[in-house]
Amino acid sequence: RIAYFGDSFIEADILTADLREMLQQKYGGCGVGFVTITSMTSGFRPTVRHSFSGWQSHSVMDSVFFDRSKLGVSGHYFIP
Repeated sequence: RIAYFGDSFIEADILTADLREMLQQKYGGCGVGFVTITSMTSGFRPTVRHSFSGWQSHSVMDSVFFDRSKLGVSGHYFIP
């Protein structure tokens, strides 16, 4: 397993798509990696077709109350 924390290069799958493809060709495996339930930037990632509706998205960057006990690996949590 490889974890990579980054910015827009990760968000848009610019670096990670090629890296993931090379690693999967060499070691096997498949898939697109971690995808959150909802995403304001889902249209930026050409390797994933992502649709969702009816979810409340909460981020550590929210200016309103954020329940840290629900925090996920992406810095968000989602409520249906």
